[in-house]
Amino acid sequence: MTAGFVGEWGNVSVGQDGGQDCGSEPLFEICDNSLDDDGDGLTDCDDGDCADSSVCQEDPPTPSCALKKEACSTGDDCCSGRCNTSKGACL
Repeated sequence: MTAGFVGEWGNVSVGQDGGQDCGSEPLFEICDNSLDDDGDGLTDCDDGDCADSSVCQEDPPTPSCALKKEACSTGDDCCSGRCNTSKGACL
């Protein structure tokens, strides 16, 4: 008869002789060590298990133009293409 439990590094089976098969793969991906920890062929942020990890979140893109009410001198400065030059702010 074989008893078993799940540990940090995978399934551990204990046979009749008391020997252990500790497995070789953890049950989870560590998202910042450049290794395929869970053995699914994907590493870190390429692994779907890391999609919600803060180390895999991309910063939102910074606009290359000014947003509404931000400073401008011409319409070319504004994302909308419109600048209220008397107030110096994008519309």
